[in-house]
Amino acid sequence: MSDDSDLISRANSLINADAGTAGSGREISRRMRRRRSFLASTIANDTADGLSPPARAGDDDDDLPVLTEVVLAARTTSEEEFVNPRDNLRPALAADLAHHIDRQLSSELPMLIEVTLRNAAAQLRLGIDAVIETAVQDFLAERGQLRLPLEHRVTGEEAAADQA
Repeated sequence: MSDDSDLISRANSLINADAGTAGSGREISRRMRRRRSFLASTIANDTADGLSPPARAGDDDDDLPVLTEVVLAARTTSEEEFVNPRDNLRPALAADLAHHIDRQLSSELPMLIEVTLRNAAAQLRLGIDAVIETAVQDFLAERGQLRLPLEHRVTGEEAAADQA
C-alpha cells in the first residue's frame, strides 16, 4: 500500500470487473455514479493544498468513480501511546518468579537454618572457650603474684583411700 497509484488501479479494476457482470445498462450507470470521496494513505501528497483533482479524459469516463481527496493516516509517534508487549508480561513474570522463589525457599530454608545454627553453636563454643581460657590465665596470673598457702600433703594411704 505504499504506492497510491497501485491502490487506485486495483480499486478501479475491481469496479470495472463488477460493471461487466451486472445486468442492464441503466443499473450499471446508476451504480457507477457513486463516488469515493477520500482515500486513506500513508504517503504525503505533492500538492500544496492536499487535493489532487483527477485528470478528465473525456465524457466516456463520466461513469467511473473519481478520487477527490487523499487523507493521510494520523501517525502516533508518542512514546506514551506506544505499548511495549514486554510491559504486559512483566506482572505475570514477576508473579511467576515470586512463586518459584517461595517454593525454593520453603524447601531449602529449614536446612539453611539448621546449618546456620550448627555453625553458630560451634562459633559460640569457640568464643566461650576463648573467654574461659582468658579468665583462667588472668586468674592464674593474679594468684601467681600472691602468696598461696601451703598445700596439705597427701600420703600414700590417703591417696589409696580416695581412689577406693
